[in-house]
Amino acid sequence: YGVPEFSGYPTRIISNGLSTITAKSYTAQETYSGNYYNSITSSDNGSALGTKLHNLMMSTHTTYVSYSSLDNTLKQTDKKCFYSGQNMSSFNKEHVWPQAKSKDGGSQLFGTSYAGSDIHHIRATINTYNSYRGSSMFATIFGTPRTVNYASGGVAKFGSGNNYGVTEPADSRKGDVARIIMYVYMHYGTDFNGTLRSGVTGKLYITGVIGANSTADCFKLLRKWNAEDPVSSEEIERNNIAFQKQGNRNPFIDHPTYADRIWN
Repeated sequence: YGVPEFSGYPTRIISNGLSTITAKSYTAQETYSGNYYNSITSSDNGSALGTKLHNLMMSTHTTYVSYSSLDNTLKQTDKKCFYSGQNMSSFNKEHVWPQAKSKDGGSQLFGTSYAGSDIHHIRATINTYNSYRGSSMFATIFGTPRTVNYASGGVAKFGSGNNYGVTEPADSRKGDVARIIMYVYMHYGTDFNGTLRSGVTGKLYITGVIGANSTADCFKLLRKWNAEDPVSSEEIERNNIAFQKQGNRNPFIDHPTYADRIWN
């Protein structure tokens, strides 16, 4: 009789478990050579490294920009739609970690301030593809979802429904997604403890935004995407602009191997 296919859904919805996810380690050359991470030592790993990076984000993120200011900033940083790669004459401000998936004890952690207006987090998208994504999780899609050819190669795939639907970014965007999600989780989440601030930090659930069967598998998938789609020149440029405006950097763009050192 077989298992019914729900187009665009992650396999866990059907079979209560994704196919085995094998994490990959980042092997591309890292190019950052500044002194921002001088407090990090080669012996820092696991949660200790995560806590140090979280505290570094909290202490150096001295300017929380306004949501309205992103209209001009994104014109400078985002030349093309995040999901389709198409040129844009107008755009939506996309929360890569959806606002609706930032629940902290039943209340929403961020909206359009703090994490909700962080240049490292918010990307520009064409309204149509922002709507396609909705608040759906990121995962590998099966079946025959709605597809959009990414302008510079690859295909973005959109499932249906925000509760169980899935978005699978184009291959050339998977690393970008992974590095943004890991950044938000580390900077604004509380799992690493360290410096906490009411209204800014709170409990974030990685299983709400990554379609895997466990927290461990979520980070395996993020490490896989991080390794398979190395840091691009666009990401480096955005990181530098955000650093100038906010005071903090995205560690997973400067040192993608931090993901392996924290979650391996």
